[in-house]
Amino acid sequence: MLEKHDPARFLGSHPLRGGLGRRILVWFLVLSLLPLFLSNSVGYGVSRRIIEEHVRQYLEALVQVQADHVAHQVELRQLSLEAAVANSRFLPANMASVSTAVTSGQRQDPAFIALDSYVARKHDELPSLSELFVVNATGVVIGATRSERIGTDLSDTPLFSSAMEGRFFVGDWEDEQGAAHSVFRLATPIHGDRGDLLGVLGATVGPNEQSEFLNLAGRMAGDVDAFILCSAGRPLFVSHPQASLDYGQRMPSPLVDLPPGSSARYVNYAGDEVIGISLPIRGIPWLYVAELPVRTAFGQLRGLRLLSAALEGVFALALVGIVWVVAGSIVSPLRRLV
Repeated sequence: MLEKHDPARFLGSHPLRGGLGRRILVWFLVLSLLPLFLSNSVGYGVSRRIIEEHVRQYLEALVQVQADHVAHQVELRQLSLEAAVANSRFLPANMASVSTAVTSGQRQDPAFIALDSYVARKHDELPSLSELFVVNATGVVIGATRSERIGTDLSDTPLFSSAMEGRFFVGDWEDEQGAAHSVFRLATPIHGDRGDLLGVLGATVGPNEQSEFLNLAGRMAGDVDAFILCSAGRPLFVSHPQASLDYGQRMPSPLVDLPPGSSARYVNYAGDEVIGISLPIRGIPWLYVAELPVRTAFGQLRGLRLLSAALEGVFALALVGIVWVVAGSIVSPLRRLV
Protein backbone atom coordinates (compact mmCIF):
# COMPACT_ATOMS: atom_id res chain seq x y z
CA MET A 1 0.00 0.00 0.00
CA LEU A 2 1.40 3.35 -1.07
CA GLU A 3 2.31 5.81 1.63
CA LYS A 4 0.56 9.16 1.43
CA HIS A 5 2.77 12.21 1.72
CA ASP A 6 1.53 15.28 3.56
CA PRO A 7 2.70 18.53 1.79
CA ALA A 8 2.57 20.46 5.04
CA ARG A 9 4.77 17.87 6.68
CA PHE A 10 7.22 18.10 3.81
CA LEU A 11 7.43 21.89 4.04
CA GLY A 12 7.75 21.76 7.76
CA SER A 13 10.76 19.46 7.49
CA HIS A 14 12.46 21.40 4.70
CA PRO A 15 15.85 22.82 5.69
CA LEU A 16 14.86 26.39 4.68
CA ARG A 17 11.92 26.49 7.06
CA GLY A 18 13.96 28.45 9.61
CA GLY A 19 15.22 32.02 9.61
CA LEU A 20 18.79 31.11 8.65
CA GLY A 21 17.75 29.41 5.42
CA ARG A 22 15.53 32.27 4.39
CA ARG A 23 18.25 34.82 5.12
CA ILE A 24 20.75 32.89 3.01
CA LEU A 25 18.18 32.73 0.18
CA VAL A 26 17.46 36.48 0.33
CA TRP A 27 21.11 37.51 0.45
CA PHE A 28 21.99 35.23 -2.46
CA LEU A 29 19.22 36.82 -4.55
CA VAL A 30 20.11 40.39 -3.56
CA LEU A 31 23.83 40.02 -4.22
CA SER A 32 23.18 38.24 -7.53
CA LEU A 33 20.31 40.27 -9.01
CA LEU A 34 20.95 43.79 -7.70
CA PRO A 35 24.20 44.35 -9.68
CA LEU A 36 22.45 43.03 -12.80
CA PHE A 37 19.50 45.36 -12.41
CA LEU A 38 21.73 48.35 -11.60
CA SER A 39 24.09 47.77 -14.53
CA ASN A 40 21.18 47.39 -16.98
CA SER A 41 19.44 50.52 -15.69
CA VAL A 42 22.60 52.63 -15.82
CA GLY A 43 23.46 51.26 -19.27
CA TYR A 44 19.98 52.11 -20.55
CA GLY A 45 20.19 55.68 -19.23
CA VAL A 46 23.64 56.27 -20.68
CA SER A 47 22.67 54.75 -24.04
CA ARG A 48 19.56 56.93 -24.15
CA ARG A 49 21.59 60.11 -23.58
CA ILE A 50 24.13 59.10 -26.25
CA ILE A 51 21.40 58.35 -28.80
CA GLU A 52 19.59 61.61 -28.04
CA GLU A 53 22.81 63.58 -28.55
CA HIS A 54 23.44 61.82 -31.87
CA VAL A 55 19.85 62.56 -32.93
CA ARG A 56 20.36 66.25 -32.16
CA GLN A 57 23.59 66.31 -34.17
CA TYR A 58 21.85 64.54 -37.07
CA LEU A 59 18.92 66.99 -37.02
CA GLU A 60 21.29 69.96 -36.79
CA ALA A 61 23.20 68.85 -39.90
CA LEU A 62 19.95 68.14 -41.75
CA VAL A 63 18.39 71.48 -40.80
CA GLN A 64 21.52 73.39 -41.85
CA VAL A 65 21.42 71.85 -45.32
CA GLN A 66 17.67 72.35 -45.72
CA ALA A 67 17.68 75.95 -44.48
CA ASP A 68 20.40 76.84 -46.99
CA HIS A 69 18.44 75.01 -49.67
CA VAL A 70 15.28 77.03 -48.95
CA ALA A 71 17.20 80.31 -49.07
CA HIS A 72 18.74 79.27 -52.40
CA GLN A 73 15.37 78.28 -53.88
CA VAL A 74 13.72 81.56 -52.88
CA GLU A 75 16.61 83.47 -54.46
CA LEU A 76 16.32 81.34 -57.61
CA ARG A 77 12.56 81.98 -57.94
CA GLN A 78 13.05 85.71 -57.50
CA LEU A 79 15.76 85.74 -60.16
CA SER A 80 13.42 83.84 -62.51
CA LEU A 81 10.74 86.49 -62.02
CA GLU A 82 13.27 89.28 -62.60
CA ALA A 83 14.50 87.54 -65.74
CA ALA A 84 10.93 87.41 -67.08
CA VAL A 85 10.85 91.24 -66.83
CA ALA A 86 14.40 91.94 -67.97
CA ASN A 87 14.07 89.82 -71.12
CA SER A 88 10.79 91.38 -72.17
CA ARG A 89 10.41 94.42 -74.41
CA PHE A 90 6.70 93.78 -74.66
CA LEU A 91 5.84 94.90 -71.12
CA PRO A 92 7.46 98.37 -71.23
CA ALA A 93 6.07 99.01 -74.69
CA ASN A 94 2.46 98.09 -73.91
CA MET A 95 1.88 98.98 -70.25
CA ALA A 96 0.32 102.36 -71.03
CA SER A 97 -2.08 101.12 -73.73
CA VAL A 98 -3.18 98.12 -71.66
CA SER A 99 -3.81 100.39 -68.65
CA THR A 100 -6.06 102.56 -70.79
CA ALA A 101 -7.94 99.53 -72.08
CA VAL A 102 -8.52 98.18 -68.54
CA THR A 103 -9.64 101.57 -67.21
CA SER A 104 -12.15 101.99 -70.07
CA GLY A 105 -13.33 98.38 -69.83
CA GLN A 106 -12.16 97.47 -73.34
CA ARG A 107 -10.96 93.94 -72.77
CA GLN A 108 -11.17 93.16 -76.48
CA ASP A 109 -8.40 95.64 -77.16
CA PRO A 110 -5.49 93.94 -79.02
CA ALA A 111 -2.97 95.20 -76.45
CA PHE A 112 -4.99 93.72 -73.57
CA ILE A 113 -5.36 90.38 -75.37
CA ALA A 114 -1.63 90.34 -76.11
CA LEU A 115 -0.78 90.99 -72.47
CA ASP A 116 -3.17 88.25 -71.37
CA SER A 117 -1.38 85.79 -73.67
CA TYR A 118 2.01 87.00 -72.45
CA VAL A 119 1.11 86.47 -68.79
CA ALA A 120 -0.30 82.99 -69.51
CA ARG A 121 2.84 82.00 -71.39
CA LYS A 122 5.15 83.24 -68.63
CA HIS A 123 3.05 81.37 -66.07
CA ASP A 124 3.54 78.16 -68.06
CA GLU A 125 7.29 78.79 -67.93
CA LEU A 126 7.12 79.22 -64.14
CA PRO A 127 4.90 76.32 -62.98
CA SER A 128 5.88 76.69 -59.32
CA LEU A 129 3.80 79.90 -59.16
CA SER A 130 0.08 79.71 -58.43
CA GLU A 131 -0.67 82.92 -60.31
CA LEU A 132 1.06 85.75 -62.14
CA PHE A 133 -0.16 89.31 -62.56
CA VAL A 134 0.93 92.71 -63.88
CA VAL A 135 0.31 95.94 -61.94
CA ASN A 136 0.64 99.39 -63.51
CA ALA A 137 2.26 102.44 -61.92
CA THR A 138 -0.96 103.43 -60.14
CA GLY A 139 -1.34 100.03 -58.46
CA VAL A 140 -4.12 98.62 -60.68
CA VAL A 141 -3.86 95.03 -61.94
CA ILE A 142 -3.98 95.15 -65.75
CA GLY A 143 -3.16 91.53 -66.53
CA ALA A 144 -3.40 88.27 -64.60
CA THR A 145 -3.75 84.53 -64.94
CA ARG A 146 -6.84 84.86 -62.73
CA SER A 147 -9.23 87.09 -64.65
CA GLU A 148 -11.11 88.16 -61.50
CA ARG A 149 -7.98 89.93 -60.26
CA ILE A 150 -7.89 92.33 -63.26
CA GLY A 151 -8.89 95.83 -62.21
CA THR A 152 -8.06 95.24 -58.53
CA ASP A 153 -6.37 98.16 -56.80
CA LEU A 154 -3.20 97.05 -54.99
CA SER A 155 -1.78 100.52 -54.40
CA ASP A 156 -2.16 100.25 -50.61
CA THR A 157 -0.56 96.80 -50.31
CA PRO A 158 3.01 96.12 -49.17
CA LEU A 159 3.55 94.09 -52.35
CA PHE A 160 3.07 97.14 -54.57
CA SER A 161 4.80 99.74 -52.41
CA SER A 162 7.82 97.54 -51.70
CA ALA A 163 8.18 96.08 -55.19
CA MET A 164 8.21 99.56 -56.73
CA GLU A 165 11.48 100.06 -54.84
CA GLY A 166 12.98 96.62 -55.47
CA ARG A 167 12.36 92.91 -55.21
CA PHE A 168 9.69 91.79 -52.76
CA PHE A 169 9.10 88.45 -51.02
CA VAL A 170 6.99 87.65 -47.96
CA GLY A 171 5.05 84.84 -46.35
CA ASP A 172 1.39 85.62 -45.70
CA TRP A 173 -1.90 83.92 -44.82
CA GLU A 174 -5.35 83.86 -46.36
CA ASP A 175 -8.68 82.71 -44.96
CA GLU A 176 -10.70 80.38 -47.14
CA GLN A 177 -14.00 78.93 -45.93
CA GLY A 178 -13.11 79.69 -42.33
CA ALA A 179 -9.69 78.01 -42.50
CA ALA A 180 -6.37 79.82 -42.78
CA HIS A 181 -3.62 78.71 -45.14
CA SER A 182 -0.24 80.15 -46.00
CA VAL A 183 0.71 81.88 -49.24
CA PHE A 184 3.99 83.29 -50.55
CA ARG A 185 3.95 86.64 -52.34
CA LEU A 186 6.77 87.89 -54.55
CA ALA A 187 7.16 90.75 -57.00
CA THR A 188 9.71 92.70 -59.00
CA PRO A 189 9.57 96.18 -60.56
CA ILE A 190 9.08 96.81 -64.27
CA HIS A 191 11.33 99.54 -65.67
CA GLY A 192 11.09 101.40 -68.95
CA ASP A 193 13.91 101.98 -71.42
CA ARG A 194 14.90 105.13 -69.56
CA GLY A 195 14.83 103.45 -66.14
CA ASP A 196 11.47 104.89 -65.17
CA LEU A 197 9.13 102.73 -63.05
CA LEU A 198 6.18 101.45 -65.05
CA GLY A 199 4.71 98.93 -62.64
CA VAL A 200 5.20 95.56 -61.00
CA LEU A 201 5.20 91.91 -62.03
CA GLY A 202 3.80 89.97 -59.07
CA ALA A 203 3.10 86.36 -58.21
CA THR A 204 1.62 84.23 -55.45
CA VAL A 205 2.40 80.68 -54.37
CA GLY A 206 -0.44 78.74 -52.75
CA PRO A 207 -0.28 75.57 -50.63
CA ASN A 208 -0.41 73.23 -53.63
CA GLU A 209 2.68 74.77 -55.25
CA GLN A 210 4.79 75.49 -52.18
CA SER A 211 6.62 72.14 -52.20
CA GLU A 212 7.64 72.68 -55.82
CA PHE A 213 8.50 76.35 -55.21
CA LEU A 214 10.84 75.44 -52.34
CA ASN A 215 11.86 72.16 -54.00
CA LEU A 216 11.14 70.26 -50.79
CA ALA A 217 9.82 66.74 -50.61
CA GLY A 218 6.54 66.02 -48.83
CA ARG A 219 8.50 64.20 -46.13
CA MET A 220 12.14 64.47 -45.22
CA ALA A 221 14.48 61.62 -44.36
CA GLY A 222 12.77 58.87 -42.40
CA ASP A 223 10.17 60.14 -39.94
CA VAL A 224 11.58 63.66 -39.75
CA ASP A 225 8.95 66.40 -40.20
CA ALA A 226 9.92 69.89 -41.37
CA PHE A 227 8.29 73.24 -40.64
CA ILE A 228 8.97 76.77 -41.85
CA LEU A 229 7.73 79.40 -39.41
CA CYS A 230 7.57 83.16 -39.65
CA SER A 231 9.26 85.33 -37.03
CA ALA A 232 6.03 85.33 -35.01
CA GLY A 233 5.92 81.53 -34.94
CA ARG A 234 3.02 80.95 -37.37
CA PRO A 235 3.51 78.06 -39.83
CA LEU A 236 4.19 78.90 -43.47
CA PHE A 237 5.16 75.44 -44.74
CA VAL A 238 4.64 71.99 -43.23
CA SER A 239 6.14 68.93 -44.88
CA HIS A 240 3.48 66.56 -43.59
CA PRO A 241 0.48 68.57 -42.32
CA GLN A 242 -2.30 67.05 -40.22
CA ALA A 243 -5.85 68.21 -39.72
CA SER A 244 -5.10 69.50 -36.22
CA LEU A 245 -2.63 72.12 -37.52
CA ASP A 246 -3.98 75.67 -37.42
CA TYR A 247 -2.11 78.04 -39.73
CA GLY A 248 -3.79 80.95 -38.01
CA GLN A 249 -2.07 80.28 -34.67
CA ARG A 250 1.49 80.13 -33.40
CA MET A 251 3.12 76.74 -33.61
CA PRO A 252 2.94 75.15 -30.11
CA SER A 253 6.67 74.55 -29.89
CA PRO A 254 9.14 75.90 -27.31
CA LEU A 255 11.58 76.47 -30.18
CA VAL A 256 9.50 79.49 -31.23
CA ASP A 257 10.53 81.34 -28.06
CA LEU A 258 14.09 80.01 -27.89
CA PRO A 259 17.04 81.52 -29.79
CA PRO A 260 17.56 80.13 -33.32
CA GLY A 261 19.80 77.09 -33.26
CA SER A 262 18.21 75.73 -30.08
CA SER A 263 16.98 72.18 -29.57
CA ALA A 264 14.34 70.80 -27.22
CA ARG A 265 12.28 67.78 -26.38
CA TYR A 266 8.53 68.44 -26.25
CA VAL A 267 5.04 67.35 -27.33
CA ASN A 268 4.21 68.80 -30.76
CA TYR A 269 0.88 69.98 -32.21
CA ALA A 270 -0.10 66.42 -33.17
CA GLY A 271 0.39 65.16 -29.59
CA ASP A 272 3.62 63.27 -30.33
CA GLU A 273 6.69 63.56 -28.15
CA VAL A 274 9.51 64.76 -30.40
CA ILE A 275 13.06 66.02 -30.43
CA GLY A 276 13.20 69.28 -32.38
CA ILE A 277 15.83 71.74 -33.53
CA SER A 278 15.58 75.15 -35.23
CA LEU A 279 17.74 77.29 -37.48
CA PRO A 280 17.19 80.68 -39.17
CA ILE A 281 16.90 80.85 -42.96
CA ARG A 282 19.49 83.14 -44.49
CA GLY A 283 18.13 86.38 -45.90
CA ILE A 284 14.51 85.72 -44.86
CA PRO A 285 12.91 86.28 -41.43
CA TRP A 286 11.89 82.63 -41.28
CA LEU A 287 12.73 79.78 -38.93
CA TYR A 288 13.33 76.24 -40.15
CA VAL A 289 12.32 73.53 -37.65
CA ALA A 290 12.83 69.77 -37.89
CA GLU A 291 11.25 67.22 -35.56
CA LEU A 292 11.90 63.52 -35.01
CA PRO A 293 9.46 61.44 -32.93
CA VAL A 294 10.94 60.05 -29.72
CA ARG A 295 9.40 56.66 -30.50
CA THR A 296 11.52 56.55 -33.66
CA ALA A 297 14.70 57.72 -31.97
CA PHE A 298 14.45 55.27 -29.06
CA GLY A 299 12.25 52.55 -30.56
CA GLN A 300 14.95 49.90 -30.88
CA LEU A 301 16.45 50.84 -27.51
CA ARG A 302 13.06 50.41 -25.81
CA GLY A 303 12.61 47.05 -27.53
CA LEU A 304 16.01 46.00 -26.24
CA ARG A 305 15.03 47.13 -22.74
CA LEU A 306 11.87 45.01 -22.81
CA LEU A 307 13.87 42.00 -24.01
CA SER A 308 16.42 42.61 -21.26
CA ALA A 309 13.66 42.83 -18.63
CA ALA A 310 12.17 39.55 -19.84
CA LEU A 311 15.54 37.82 -19.71
CA GLU A 312 16.18 39.24 -16.24
CA GLY A 313 12.86 37.81 -15.08
CA VAL A 314 13.70 34.35 -16.44
CA PHE A 315 17.16 34.56 -14.90
CA ALA A 316 15.67 35.60 -11.53
CA LEU A 317 13.29 32.63 -11.48
CA ALA A 318 16.09 30.23 -12.40
CA LEU A 319 18.32 31.77 -9.73
CA VAL A 320 15.62 31.39 -7.08
CA GLY A 321 15.49 27.66 -7.81
CA ILE A 322 19.25 27.29 -7.74
CA VAL A 323 19.65 29.31 -4.54
CA TRP A 324 16.84 27.32 -2.91
CA VAL A 325 18.74 24.07 -3.53
CA VAL A 326 22.16 25.49 -2.60
CA ALA A 327 20.91 27.18 0.57
CA GLY A 328 19.17 23.96 1.58
CA SER A 329 22.35 21.96 1.11
CA ILE A 330 24.20 24.42 3.36
CA VAL A 331 21.60 24.62 6.12
CA SER A 332 20.66 20.93 6.26
CA PRO A 333 23.99 19.65 7.78
CA LEU A 334 23.93 22.48 10.32
CA ARG A 335 20.45 21.48 11.46
CA ARG A 336 21.50 17.86 11.87
CA LEU A 337 24.36 18.96 14.09
CA VAL A 338 21.98 21.07 16.17
